[in-house]
Amino acid sequence: MTTTTAASRQHTLRERNLELVARAVFEAPEPPSRAAVAAATGLTRATVSTLIDQLVGARLLRELPAVADGRAGRPAVPLVPAGRSVLGLGLEVNVDYLGARAIDLTGTVVAERVLPGAFHDSDPGEVLGELGRIARGIAQDVRHGDMRLAGARLALPGLVDARAGVLDVAPNLGWSSVEPAPLLDVPGLPVEIANEAKLAALAELAGPGLTGGGPQNGPPGALVPDSFLYVSGDVGIGAAVVVGRELFLGERGWNGEVGHVVVDPAGPRCSCGARGCLEQFAGKEALARAAGLPADAPLGDLLVLLGTPDPGTAEGGIPGPGTAEGGTPGQGAAEGGPTGPSAESGSRAARGPGAEAGPDTAADGATGPSPDPSARHAARAAVRRAGSALGSALADFVNLVDVHTVVLGGIYTELLPWLRPEVETVLAERVLAAPFVELEVRAAQAGPQAALTGGAREVLRGVLADPAAWT
Repeated sequence: MTTTTAASRQHTLRERNLELVARAVFEAPEPPSRAAVAAATGLTRATVSTLIDQLVGARLLRELPAVADGRAGRPAVPLVPAGRSVLGLGLEVNVDYLGARAIDLTGTVVAERVLPGAFHDSDPGEVLGELGRIARGIAQDVRHGDMRLAGARLALPGLVDARAGVLDVAPNLGWSSVEPAPLLDVPGLPVEIANEAKLAALAELAGPGLTGGGPQNGPPGALVPDSFLYVSGDVGIGAAVVVGRELFLGERGWNGEVGHVVVDPAGPRCSCGARGCLEQFAGKEALARAAGLPADAPLGDLLVLLGTPDPGTAEGGIPGPGTAEGGTPGQGAAEGGPTGPSAESGSRAARGPGAEAGPDTAADGATGPSPDPSARHAARAAVRRAGSALGSALADFVNLVDVHTVVLGGIYTELLPWLRPEVETVLAERVLAAPFVELEVRAAQAGPQAALTGGAREVLRGVLADPAAWT
């Protein structure tokens, strides 16, 4: 064996052991001591102590005050992920907002900007240039705070070729064959792209960025199943299949386009060019139009019209076949929608996703339409129709992929009490395995603009996979 080969193997062994030790701290249910890390990893205490010193010096880990446990010897020093040191940046272009969120290794949101707008048929250079300006501002704030950005993930609502860094098509944006990273113009910051729904699904899973407090950190890993179907509802509707806590991506990563599942072949024309796609019945704009609201009305207006949900719909449970009236997809849905960028804009810096109302909440721009009986009836009929169409598309997915938990995110999180009866009834009727397994429909827990959180966490996962690069 040559000296060079021996040194290379020693370096590789150090990298592997650094990752092993870092994961032992990040994944521990309680802050572990060095002795506990040594026991968990099988490494010697001397090796663990050296590696932890390096991780603490790199500000990836932090030591808490020593805790005396009543036994002989030195008091144990608990270890936790370091806050406000290395950050991941989530970026997003959606049809009605641009967003950026920086999260540290404890799961704390350090910086955030959300810019409402209307980006139908928009110019990619202009939109991504504006998002790049937001990202550069956050990067500057991070540097001034003596922190480091490890990289960024850009969430996009369409077919993404992540390996090539190309957005192949995003029908609701009117974009095709776009290479977003250069248009962001964020020098020195590694940027990767991904589908919005897939990043939002990852925000539901445990991982780096989950040890801090607050609802923005998502649910503890024990509360989310290992396998589930995540559905993100907005103007478009995307989905992600998670199997064994990993994304199932298919051959190119283009799976999950549930919004373009046809629920009525004679239905209205979709932005993708086909007729009768799910998003023409259950997308945000389609719901607003069917409820008699402007297509660009905030979700809060629809919630005001809906009023208080019927008792018993919040928790739900898959009923037997035929226990609720089914809506007919295609009735009352209108074609078309507003296009072109909007002059309306705004920005905010928040401590977390829940610190202020986002663009899809009742507090942001809701005009409070009068909930007269006819308006309420129209709104509830629109949501029932959407629930029936959504349930039909979801039943197809569940039959195909054999996943029995459906997590509804985006606008569906708030609409779930009204959607649930129709969705569960259709699932019970159309899922072949329904008599033999428990089907669950649940609300997402990761908070508003979940793809921003998922994107930031994916960056942090990369840090945890290679902590040697930061020491």
